[in-house]
Amino acid sequence: ELIQYELVFALLLVMGVVHFLAYQDEASPSSLAASAASWGFALVCQLKAVVVVGSFGAMLAWQAFRSRKRSGLRITAHRWVMVLIFSVLATSPTILWGFRNVITHGEFIVGSIGSGVVLWMGNQARATGGIMGPSRPERYDEVAARYSGDQSVLKETRIYYELAIREIISNPSRILYLAMIKFDRFWWALYPERLADRLEARVNVFSGNLVDPFLVRALSMAVNTVTIGFFIYGVIAGFRMGEQQSRFRFALVATIMLFCLVHLPFLSEPRYRVPVLPFMEVLSVIGLARAVARFRAAGPYHPIDVPEHA
Repeated sequence: ELIQYELVFALLLVMGVVHFLAYQDEASPSSLAASAASWGFALVCQLKAVVVVGSFGAMLAWQAFRSRKRSGLRITAHRWVMVLIFSVLATSPTILWGFRNVITHGEFIVGSIGSGVVLWMGNQARATGGIMGPSRPERYDEVAARYSGDQSVLKETRIYYELAIREIISNPSRILYLAMIKFDRFWWALYPERLADRLEARVNVFSGNLVDPFLVRALSMAVNTVTIGFFIYGVIAGFRMGEQQSRFRFALVATIMLFCLVHLPFLSEPRYRVPVLPFMEVLSVIGLARAVARFRAAGPYHPIDVPEHA
């Protein structure tokens, strides 16, 4: 109830990163397989996990491509085999689920069949950029008439996709404005009432009513601002480190930003950031460590000891 699917989704994403790092350290095929499997199940949970698979898959492919100049043909071939194994294992659960839907519904379906409604909700004339109560579109009957003979489970999805695309094409400036609002909403502070119904009341009960909702929000916003500040500094400072660590940080940052951008055509809520919060916290801690080191040095930048994959 608290944050719906995000906890399981975040766990699968983090498990994938942990095993991916183990593969980078030990070159163990089992670690890579475990990483791909974790992200594969994350893909079944939410199709937007494709941004994680894509970012780290691209990193693997880049390493294989670069190895042709530094290593022999045998090592290069081995790395490309690992890329193939990673790709197959990461996509197999979703593909199998799609074939399951062929047997059950007669169509290859992956992802949510409610995506059309969400796309329309995020781009209609009354859209706020976030979740809102659905209302019947004015042209629904007009568009639905063309799908009168459609018995597919995707009928409603197709109707709403067409309605949404009409809105996008006819109001490009408003859609751009809404995209900026959604981008902003993604980075808003997380506080109880944005996570679930009744959670704010529970916070008050657990705190013995010593804090009121305004103080909870103020503290949440302050923590969010400081964390994002250290996150940005951690990203900048991280790229001063070794080549391999910089590539890993680039994959993390790409994952976080793509995870933000993938919501812009649809809806955006602060809790949608929860699955990538662990990645952000890692970079925030690096930023904090670098800032403390600079403060202690009280002079030019001095590197400090940071774990190899921190």
